[in-house]
Amino acid sequence: MSFKIKNHKLDTVLKSKGFTRITTESLPARFSYPLALLTKQLREAMDVIGDEQRKLAEKYCDRDDKENLKRRQDGGYFFTERLDEFQPAFEELMNQETPISGNKIKVDLDALNSELEKPLTAMEIVELSLIIDFDFNGEGTPKKKKGK
Repeated sequence: MSFKIKNHKLDTVLKSKGFTRITTESLPARFSYPLALLTKQLREAMDVIGDEQRKLAEKYCDRDDKENLKRRQDGGYFFTERLDEFQPAFEELMNQETPISGNKIKVDLDALNSELEKPLTAMEIVELSLIIDFDFNGEGTPKKKKGK
């Protein structure tokens, strides 16, 4: 099984505060392991998207007299001559869906929040729900066994 996520939403999730929190805070293995596996897939997909973005940028960006790419000081590209061609191609790429193998991770929200320094905000939950199936009834992530 798998699920799909639009490329622009994948980019949003990976840059979100909630994603940063759940992947950098120290969490028990019942959370951290499935998150690490999913994160690896998402970052690999984003690397491919980044390669495709660079190809588009290099195809449509401005060039100097020697046909070298014109770059800004921050490393970005200049688009003054062919921006109207670049934008639709870029939008088409970002509207593609990326298949992610496996299902969304099922996570008990209360259990996750109890492990975080601060509970996830409503906005963080909305963003993360693109990759995580939050359970609000306590039936998601395996519970820590008592006495262990």
